[in-house]
Amino acid sequence: MPAFRRLFVRSSFAAASTILWSARLTAAPIPVPGTMTYTQNFNSLGTASLIWVDDSTLPGWFAQIFNGFTPAGTVQASNGTVGGLAGLLNLGTVNDPDRALGSKAASAGNSANIAYAVQFWNSGTAPVRVSRIIYTGELWRTNSSSGGRALREIQGS
Repeated sequence: MPAFRRLFVRSSFAAASTILWSARLTAAPIPVPGTMTYTQNFNSLGTASLIWVDDSTLPGWFAQIFNGFTPAGTVQASNGTVGGLAGLLNLGTVNDPDRALGSKAASAGNSANIAYAVQFWNSGTAPVRVSRIIYTGELWRTNSSSGGRALREIQGS
C-alpha cells in the first residue's frame, strides 16, 4: 500500500478533493462565469517548503488535517525519498519547477487524516453544469524499502 493516502494531483480537479459551490462565501472561490476549463498544475508552489494558508497558497484551495484539529502548517518540499515526513507535501525532483501537491497521513495522531477542497463560485447567471472532472495522480513513495521509488501515473475522469 502506498505511503501516501491521497493522490498527488497535477491538473484539473483532484479526485480526493471536495468541490464546493456557494453563492455567499467569505473566501475567494474560483469564479465560474460560464463555460470554462479550470486547471491546476501546482507549479506555483515552487521548489522549497512553504507555509500553507487556505485560499492563499493556492487560491480557492483548502487543506484540513486531523479533522481540522491540526493546523495545515508547512507544505514540505520533497522528492519522495525522505522517510518520516507527514502532512502536506510539495513533491517533485529537487530544484525542478514541475511540482505535485501531496500528503502523507500518519496512522494516528496529528496527521491521521488529510483532506483537500477546492471552492468554485457561480459568477454567471446560468446554472453551472459540471460535465467532466479529470485528474492525474502520481505515486512518489511506497512503504516498500526494496526496489527504490516507484512512479506511475493514474488518470481518471
